[in-house]
Amino acid sequence: MAEYPGMNSESEHESNDDLQRLRNAIGQVVQVQDRACRIMEVLEDEACVVVECLGMDKTIQANQFGDATRRVAQTRTIPLYDREHRPNPDIELLFEALQEK
Repeated sequence: MAEYPGMNSESEHESNDDLQRLRNAIGQVVQVQDRACRIMEVLEDEACVVVECLGMDKTIQANQFGDATRRVAQTRTIPLYDREHRPNPDIELLFEALQEK
């Protein structure tokens, strides 16, 4: 597996280190695909990061019955790895942005 600056290799222990580093970064604003995004949550079971896209149009959020209830910022769920368990390039950029802070 290719290693990216600031991202650990695929061993379980090092993967947990990556997740912990992301947990510590919750609330920080980073660039993801040329957009300012705030790290909102780390989903350990799915090995994903949830980011809130700042400065974008808000989207309508439906309640459990499908009724439109409010406007909220757009969010994205970014997986840490692809199906072959290679690091996601977006996560590579996120780690690089965190190193610069």
